[in-house]
Amino acid sequence: MNSLIDVLTTNSTSEEIARGFQEYRNFLAASKDRFPASAYDSASAPWHYDYGDDRCPHDSWLESLVIREPATGTRNEVRAIEISVSLLGAFHDGHMELRYDGVQSYSLGAKKPKNNIGPGDWLADQISLSEQN
Repeated sequence: MNSLIDVLTTNSTSEEIARGFQEYRNFLAASKDRFPASAYDSASAPWHYDYGDDRCPHDSWLESLVIREPATGTRNEVRAIEISVSLLGAFHDGHMELRYDGVQSYSLGAKKPKNNIGPGDWLADQISLSEQN
């Protein structure tokens, strides 16, 4: 599967973007049983990539991004990664929080916005499977 994020952050045509979304939907459907139910439900929700729906994170403004590594165990040796993102909705009519627990790896990217203020609009988030699922 090509990365949906790559398609959205390059000079792709509208046909390439539509194909990228369809490939991602196909990937999600084919991999449904390999994802935690909550991750699949969020990623495959009809509103998640519907830019007309105010629940869609696209074009939201980043308010905070927190990457935590909480630890347990007698020496705090059992580590996990949690990521929380707080966004002002694209229509500025509400806030949303995206929370990712049990993260195995992550990649963040941002381009310098045209107005040189902040990290720019939220384009997309994508879940995928590692080699270990």
